[in-house]
Amino acid sequence: FYNYLKQFDLTSYKIENQPKEIEDVGIDIEKLRKERARCQTLFIEGMMDKDEAFPIISRIDKEIHEYEKRKDNDKGKTFNYEKIKNFKYSLLNGWELMEDELKTEFIKMAIKNIHFEYVKGIKGKRQNSLKITGIEFY
Repeated sequence: FYNYLKQFDLTSYKIENQPKEIEDVGIDIEKLRKERARCQTLFIEGMMDKDEAFPIISRIDKEIHEYEKRKDNDKGKTFNYEKIKNFKYSLLNGWELMEDELKTEFIKMAIKNIHFEYVKGIKGKRQNSLKITGIEFY
């Protein structure tokens, strides 16, 4: 793991220097939810008939769906390249000082998946081993 992390190239990832501007959704979601609840209440109490209530509720549901769709599109992770680079080098410098339990906890916390291939050894000369081919981080 140490050797893989040592040669890990951070420059292979796309870096966005300018933060993505979040689009203003322009919908007051709380107002929509209150309006929907008011419409349902009026329908339940019999003050509004089916032909009036359902088109309004349907329109509100569409607007809420549009709001949530836009919100999902606006979500995105931003990374600070320098912080990641400094963390990588700090980890590499302190790796030998860390106890095995701490190394294990770090790997469990930071790594989603490790891809490896089996390397068959040569009898009497080299043991069987595993070669790390890729690591997926959280």
